[in-house]
Amino acid sequence: MNNEGENVGVGSTSIDPKDLKVNLDPETLRKVMKDYKKLRRYMKSPLYQIKKMDGKEKVISKLMEELEGI
Repeated sequence: MNNEGENVGVGSTSIDPKDLKVNLDPETLRKVMKDYKKLRRYMKSPLYQIKKMDGKEKVISKLMEELEGI
């Protein structure tokens, strides 16, 4: 099956994103952003790289396994 030229994927719809109205709790959003930044900083650290090479890294690996299960 050839899908060249078609915009097919997860979340692709014909709805214009500018027309969507989403209510987000600012406090929850702030917490999610803080956790995300902390994880990104950890992934850039030498400690993460060493643990990843040793096979002892658990934090990011656990999150990736959960993501695959969704």
